[in-house]
Amino acid sequence: MVTWLYGRTFVVERHRYSKLRLQTWAIPKYSIQGEEINRYGEVYVERNPKLNVKIVDGSSLAVALVLNSIPKGTTQVVLTGKLTKVAYALAFTLCQRGIQVVTLHEDEYLKLKKWLNNESESNLVLSRNCTQKNWLPRRVMSAWRIAAIVHASEGWNEHECGYFMSNVDKVWQASLRHGFHPLVFHPSTTSLL
Repeated sequence: MVTWLYGRTFVVERHRYSKLRLQTWAIPKYSIQGEEINRYGEVYVERNPKLNVKIVDGSSLAVALVLNSIPKGTTQVVLTGKLTKVAYALAFTLCQRGIQVVTLHEDEYLKLKKWLNNESESNLVLSRNCTQKNWLPRRVMSAWRIAAIVHASEGWNEHECGYFMSNVDKVWQASLRHGFHPLVFHPSTTSLL
């Protein structure tokens, strides 16, 4: 809301990582309505075609993190919540890998089915009676920040915003190469933070 009222971009924080100088910017919204406000940053890139920086929203790393956190042998995943580009990418990739994606609401099911190809849609299921097991830890991870660091460290020359996503496996491998690993929580241990 502050960026919408302020009306222009400003730097929120600055960091150094190796030889990189990183900044987090607050970017004004060009619309306050609709399902994809600002088209995930694409409107800003379109309005500023001569940007000297790359906009990276971290979606591909968020997808990679979830995909690589799913226990081996999992055959079914319940997908709930708002359907964002991350949710669509997760559903698409899971269905392609032969993992059944269960939705609990018909509108979500229809949107996903429309988006999937014929080969993958057989793994999409609508269920009203589904027991959910949450195996992902409830911690906040700044995938967007790590993605920006990896993006710059690798010298990738494209934006990751709008409906564009980088190759999930490529981003995952690059993040591991740069020393970024997900936190692992074991259910039998208690940790103090």
